[in-house]
Amino acid sequence: MTMLGAVSIFENLKLPLGPIVDGDILPKPPYVLRTQSPPRPVLAGNCAHEGLIFLALGLRFVNNALVKEMKQKFINMNEIIRN
Repeated sequence: MTMLGAVSIFENLKLPLGPIVDGDILPKPPYVLRTQSPPRPVLAGNCAHEGLIFLALGLRFVNNALVKEMKQKFINMNEIIRN
């Protein structure tokens, strides 16, 4: 399964994603739901490649040495975001 916009995030450093109100899993826009929900001290979750979006969004603030290091560590990043 491919995350919608994953390639755009990685290649263009943009985040063209947003929540989709479907009436089932997300019954109302998040800004409405936040006003109707009790405060939560922590909201946590995870997935196999959770940090990759932050790496992609942060690339505009790094130097060439860090980019080279990340490419070595995540040599198959393009493969990951396309699958």
